[in-house]
Amino acid sequence: LFLKPTTAYAFPGQPLVLRDPARRPRRRCGTDFGVHHELELAVVIGRRCRHLPTDAAAAAAVAGYALALDITDRDEQTEAKRAGMPWSVAKGHDSYC
Repeated sequence: LFLKPTTAYAFPGQPLVLRDPARRPRRRCGTDFGVHHELELAVVIGRRCRHLPTDAAAAAAVAGYALALDITDRDEQTEAKRAGMPWSVAKGHDSYC
């Protein structure tokens, strides 16, 4: 489970903006995994909710489902994990979903 900021969304017809590999800074992790992509099932939550008491209540909060192209900067993710930081930052760049 991870969240994507709304700035990461790339809507139909919008380009995916990836950093030029030659211009990406070398990460301190000493590796070069690059940028990877995966297809994910996105669940769109349609209303504010917290501590829902039943599965039925949780299902009622779902506004819909979508396929999402999840793009991750693996070098940034590896560095964040090693530093004990949230690794989800590597998934939240503009147009990374």
